[in-house]
Amino acid sequence: MRLRVLSLNVWALPPPVGRKVHERLSLVLRDLPALAGDILLFQEVWTDAAREQMLEGGRALGYPHAWTNPGPARGGSGLLALSKFPIRSSRFRRFTLCGLPQRFTH
Repeated sequence: MRLRVLSLNVWALPPPVGRKVHERLSLVLRDLPALAGDILLFQEVWTDAAREQMLEGGRALGYPHAWTNPGPARGGSGLLALSKFPIRSSRFRRFTLCGLPQRFTH
């Protein structure tokens, strides 16, 4: 059996950092069928609107199964998985941050 797993950072950040998020995600969803992936992994799906757009678009494209980790912070973990196959179990492992995210030298 061949399994195609695709991963993409969609940079779906809230405004004012994220711009034209809806349009960018629409283009991602438009081009996904050509890639013929079985499991799609997305990073930085930070807003509820972006998550819903990807979930609805994924279902319409034949990815009825999804996983996301809402997490304690606004936007959750920013991770989203869409799959053509059932997701029987999952695990999320949080890593500690060793510096300030806004300080690139950390």
